[in-house]
Amino acid sequence: MLVLLIACANVANLLVRAAAREGEFAVKTALGAQRSRLAAGVLTEAGLLAVVGGTVGALFAWLELGGLIALPIAAVPRIETATIDVRVLLFILVSLSLPRWLPVWSPCSR
Repeated sequence: MLVLLIACANVANLLVRAAAREGEFAVKTALGAQRSRLAAGVLTEAGLLAVVGGTVGALFAWLELGGLIALPIAAVPRIETATIDVRVLLFILVSLSLPRWLPVWSPCSR
């Protein structure tokens, strides 16, 4: 239940930030910025944040997995065969990038 509450709070935070950035994009568009340049800027920002955040998260996961495997835990079956899945890392990269596009979709569709 706590995880669901945290997820809802994160989604609400993303929507509030998207609404705040929508005003920023409206001002930039009014000053003559092209929508393609706004989208390129957001894509660059989202990509950089996703790569850095994903890399730091993967590093922590790799370190934690090594620590868990080293511990003598009998309650977890087959812990010694646990690995980090590349498909999960790619999913995380995409899920970190997509919310950054929310503010761009709205002005670009007008």
